[in-house]
Amino acid sequence: MSALDYYAYHNRWRYYHPMEKIILVAGLIGINATVPPWPAAPTVFFIVSILIMVGAGIPLRAYLKVLVLPIPFLTCGIFSICLSLGADGIAWNPTAFRMASDLALRTMAGFSCLALLTMTTPLIELLRAMRLPPFLVELCITTYRFTHVAWQTVHAMHVSQTARAGYVSPRVARRSLGLLAAALLHHVLERVCRIEYGLSARAYEGRLHLMSPKYSFSPFSLARIGVSFAFVGGVYWYSQ
Repeated sequence: MSALDYYAYHNRWRYYHPMEKIILVAGLIGINATVPPWPAAPTVFFIVSILIMVGAGIPLRAYLKVLVLPIPFLTCGIFSICLSLGADGIAWNPTAFRMASDLALRTMAGFSCLALLTMTTPLIELLRAMRLPPFLVELCITTYRFTHVAWQTVHAMHVSQTARAGYVSPRVARRSLGLLAAALLHHVLERVCRIEYGLSARAYEGRLHLMSPKYSFSPFSLARIGVSFAFVGGVYWYSQ
């Protein structure tokens, strides 16, 4: 189980209706995308951070690990905006710095909203809340889980090869990567066959019957959504 899955199943908002969280996140993302980034984006980021750490009980360390994911891509985007290529070569464009700062604010605020949704709601509940066809939900869940299994297998193989000096030189590293890819393909195909045999042995008829808790809309949760929207709107109105 990945860290995201663990916190999605072990947080204070686990049994809140998924649509309540989707409405909250969609509204905050809409505000962040439509109004000027200052001070709306920092306000959205602040509210979401409070909801994640105080409301849902997600540890700060886990939240920060998720927040650092877009930073490399964001850094490349900022530099590509602020640097201009002219007759004199590459030069710093000070007029584009404002655009780059707006991009950074909107990106971090929007990503924090997505972190709120993914760290408080299991994937299967999100897919069901969006009223997707059952076969598509099962396909997404199976692919998602199988990706994690394949990644864990790759990690274990890489650690084993490293312990046997499999990457001491470029030539040896290429050979080790080739062996890893071949072994991974065999392992994946074998595991798919075992899953198919297991489903057939359990009378699989084209649909996985999974247990899911029964949700109901909470007036407290709806009030929290309204307060969050009103707070962002109030801060924006006060800054004008």
